[in-house]
Amino acid sequence: MKNFFVVYDLRVLPPTFDFLCFICMADGLRRLSSPPFDGIDLAIIYGESLRGQEFANVASQADLILHRIHSMLLPMASLLPSIKSISVFDVKSTSASISLGDVSFPKNYSANNPELYKYYKNNHLIKVAEKIDIRALECDDASLNTARRLLKRLSGHENPVVFTLRNNTQSHDRSRDKIKEYLDIAEKLSVEFPIVIVPDTSDVACGVQTDLPICYEASIDVKIRAAIGQLSKVSFFSNNGASATSALNKKSTYYVADFATGTRFTREWMEKEGWTYNWNPFSQGESHQVYDFDSLTFEKARKFITLAVNQ
Repeated sequence: MKNFFVVYDLRVLPPTFDFLCFICMADGLRRLSSPPFDGIDLAIIYGESLRGQEFANVASQADLILHRIHSMLLPMASLLPSIKSISVFDVKSTSASISLGDVSFPKNYSANNPELYKYYKNNHLIKVAEKIDIRALECDDASLNTARRLLKRLSGHENPVVFTLRNNTQSHDRSRDKIKEYLDIAEKLSVEFPIVIVPDTSDVACGVQTDLPICYEASIDVKIRAAIGQLSKVSFFSNNGASATSALNKKSTYYVADFATGTRFTREWMEKEGWTYNWNPFSQGESHQVYDFDSLTFEKARKFITLAVNQ
């Protein structure tokens, strides 16, 4: 049977970790098809963004998009084994219009008239996850071996506790700077547990002020980041799209995504949209993966780690 044809149009969709949620949702729909498609043919399209002020402070939108395609989107696509081919198109090229035949997903997609805020939202993802387990990401052996060596060198353990930091100044609803708060918790926990810090990508150049071991490699290498998420005893994320590397990997160990984001994504809003407290909404059946809607504390973090150690 022919492959499921999926289009990710960067004019209306973000060049971020949301891409992982999008392609895993597409893979879930592929498997739900009757009969299921053999695999996915992925087309990534780029051109002048329709996403408003997203690139207001960027010198060259085109350079940033191309950098994100090669440093993030293509490595992320390699985490999904069902993707059989990938094509990257400038929408202005004639090959794009020729190659875009029958698009399986998004439904009713048009390259000539792409629509904002229609093709992907978290509540779309949950509706698919209610029907099928959409955790489909897999890490390759080379990335896992590299991640093991990095973690062993940094912490003395192949399965430490990992804190992934985020400082998102571009998204005002999520701009609570929790770096210091997370580092304080991590430093207290380091008395009992091996800890590794994965900094925000924007902080790689200037560094992070802590005596805890830092894995800068994971900040700039998506596949290493995903492998560390799979190997770590517990991974803590705060308002962090990178949590998708763990949330959508069936082999990931215990992880906690802290979604205390102020007014926009409250617990009440999430539960209204179908997110159940202390549950991974992307999985079906048993899961040691947790979404938590309250701010992380030392006591809560220690409880999660203790539970994970005793699994």
